[in-house]
This record gives sequence, structure tokens and C-alpha cells, in this order.
Amino acid sequence: MKNFSKKLLLGGAALSLICYTYFSGNCLSCAEIEGTVDNSKTLSAESVVAKTNLTKEIASTILIESRSEQALISQSTNQKIRNLPKEKQYSDDWCIADIELNETDFAYAKTQVNDWNVLQGKSRAKSPYSSYVEESGYPNNSLIVSYEELPLAELRELAVKGDKWAMVAYVQNPFADNKTKDEIAKELLVQGASYYALEHLVLSSISAAKTSYRRAGADQETLEHIVEAVKYVYWGAENYNLGGVGPFVSNISLEPLKSNLPMEVLLPTLENEIKISYQELASWVQREREERGLDVPDVPKAVKNEYAKNIAIRKQISSNEIEFLSGLNITNDNSFGNTSCVNEYLAHLNKHSN
Repeated sequence: MKNFSKKLLLGGAALSLICYTYFSGNCLSCAEIEGTVDNSKTLSAESVVAKTNLTKEIASTILIESRSEQALISQSTNQKIRNLPKEKQYSDDWCIADIELNETDFAYAKTQVNDWNVLQGKSRAKSPYSSYVEESGYPNNSLIVSYEELPLAELRELAVKGDKWAMVAYVQNPFADNKTKDEIAKELLVQGASYYALEHLVLSSISAAKTSYRRAGADQETLEHIVEAVKYVYWGAENYNLGGVGPFVSNISLEPLKSNLPMEVLLPTLENEIKISYQELASWVQREREERGLDVPDVPKAVKNEYAKNIAIRKQISSNEIEFLSGLNITNDNSFGNTSCVNEYLAHLNKHSN
């Protein structure tokens, strides 16, 4: 039964990543779909709009449900490790809040993590086409629900003017203009509300790499898009933000990228380019923040340990892909390496999944 539970957990994770890949290969190709339709003279304007909207609606549904699958996997894992005495205080050395902290300090740690998620703009948009209705699948949705109800043009106007939650809602909207989403997502990096901004930027770069590869193979343009995707993944990780990891890992682990653009071969050869590109991005964000007087708070211990937990879970689900990332020398700190807390959480995962 225990082996069956482990297989079920990993099977659910695999299904989640497959769904994610389907979305990223289709929704971010909406611009390509629209371009193809525009060249067809046999369809009416109404038919064009209907077909394009249907494609985006389906893709949006797939992404929302795949995200919910990933949330359920994490929740299931947490339930399995809550059996040990909780005695430590927040100020003590600890890694796994669920099983180490006393009740009061565990509640405090949860508050720290949630406050950080709000700062990072981690408010998931709902989709009216999704069959998943549990509120737990849409963390902090209350922060953007009023924006989701706005007409797209009005939402865009607010986002362009710098309204944080309008921006977060806009970059998640499958009907929004991708070029505008790129610009808003980069602005969100500066403001610090970068979770779904990173998700979009990585997906956008991967989609561009696929398009370039179909046109000319693994040429310079294709490789530049891969470099862009990885720099966003690393920038997020350096800021304790895994918003870009899911879409990157899910795409490189399955076809067509797995065979045509194998990351275990490409990434080592692109290491220097990735490092330079990452440093340019980090310097630009820091410079913009300093010029505007923006200050991002220090990362709390609870957030760092939550990050270690999520890295451990990701290592179990996508060990090869995370290994590709951890093998690169991009930053001074190996954000994808095995820290003491990552190792501790991995030990607990292995113990309770066998």
C-alpha cells in the first residue's frame, strides 16, 4: 500500500507537469494561432474570434487545473510528516515548520510565509472554464478577484498605470496581449511582485524558443531564448521565488524540447551566456529599485525554509531537470543545491513515501 501511495503521488505529479507543458506549448502560441487565422480568407471575422477565444479558454483551463494538481501534491506531502512532537521555537534552529515548531510559532511562521507570498504577488487568478472549484487551489485570489471581473481593456489600462494587483491579474490573463504582458511582467520584477511575472516570462521565452527551432533549428536565436528562460528561473530562485521553475521544468522534460533541445547538453555550453544575462537582469532590477527608492524587505527564516521544502519536493518530482540547473555556476549561491534543510526535508519525504 505504501509503494502504491508513492506511485500515486509521483503519477499525479507527472500528470500535472504534462498538463502544464500542454498549456505552455499552446496558450503562448496564441499569437501564432491568431497570425495563421488572419491569413485565412475563408473564415469570417466572427469565426476567427470564436476559434481564437476557444483555444485560449481551453489552455487557461489546463493551466489552472495543473496548478491545482501541484497544490494537492504539496498538501498530501505535508499531511504525511505531521506526526512528530512540535517543541521548537521560531528563534531555534529548525527546517520543517509543520513538525518542529510549537503551535504558536508554527502559526507565526505561516503568517511570515503568507506575507511574503503577498509581497511576491502570489495571487492566483481563477478561470471560469475550470472544473476545479476548491478555494485552496487559488491562494490569495481575493486580492485580484475584483480585477478579474473588469473588461480586458480597463484591466490593461490599470496595469499599464502601475496598479500592482491589476498587473498581477493581467499577466495571468490568457486573452491579454503577450507583448504588453512581457512589459508588465518585467515591471513586476522591479516592484517585487514577481511570482506570476516569472511564470509568464519563462513561458514566453520557451514558446519563442520552440517557434525559432521550428523555423531554423537550434540556431543562435533559439539558444538566446533558452538563455532568457534560464536567467529568469535563476533570478527567481535567488529571490526565493519558484514561479519560473514549474513552467521551465515541465517544458524541458517532455517532447519536443527533450529530444530536440536536450538541456543536459545545451545548458553547460551556455553557462557563460546565462551568467552574463542573469547578472545584467539582476543589476537592472537593483538599479531601477534604487532610482525609485523601492526597498524589498529581508527574507524571513520561515520563507527560506519554505523555499527549501519546495526545492526538496521539486527534486523528488523532477530530479533530473533540477540537477541540470544545480550543475550550473551562475550565482555565488547554488539556489538549487542540497542545503541542510533541503536534505532534511528529502529525508522526511523518503521516509514517509516508502
